[in-house]
Amino acid sequence: MNESVETGEATTQNITSDENVTLAKLISSLFHPFLVGPLAFLHFSLAYTDELWFGWVVWGITFIATNLVIGTFVFLMKRRGLTTSVDVPERMLRRKPFIIGTIGYVIATIILYAIGAPRIVWALMAIYAVNTAIATFISHWWKISIHGMSIGGTLVPFLYLYGGLWWFGLLVFPAMIYSRVKLKAHSVGQAVAGITLAFILTWIELALWL
Repeated sequence: MNESVETGEATTQNITSDENVTLAKLISSLFHPFLVGPLAFLHFSLAYTDELWFGWVVWGITFIATNLVIGTFVFLMKRRGLTTSVDVPERMLRRKPFIIGTIGYVIATIILYAIGAPRIVWALMAIYAVNTAIATFISHWWKISIHGMSIGGTLVPFLYLYGGLWWFGLLVFPAMIYSRVKLKAHSVGQAVAGITLAFILTWIELALWL
């Protein structure tokens, strides 16, 4: 594995285009943290509230925390030339957006709890806060995969609450590992670690808070 990938300084800017790379980019885009998180919160916000309007209010709060806050910060980083991509592939530059994200998640958790949002929603937001804080700590030394942590953690509440056919969602994991490695964004170890850590942490946290 290329040393730059292991140290977290590799980017996807100079990857030669081919069909496999196109597939890898598609997988990473379809299961991007800015997409899977809001969709999961949308489901739980609407499915577990009695009033539709309140469900949308709850989801709006989660969307601000998971996308607008950290998304705006990363966009400004990209616009100012501080990072090469909205994925922030440079390991040492990830700490600030991670810290901003963690703070946003904590504030959102408090607000969601205070307004009587469904337990699964505020618990999942609290999980985002804890897992992101852990990712921030790890990223000081090692570029753990956030795509991996996102999909690994997001799938868990569906497995925990519904089971059944949702277990087929595990098939996404090897696809995500392939995608991140093919794009030279992560090593196999970093991708596997992201998925595994988030999966285990989220399962334990749900068992404690639900």
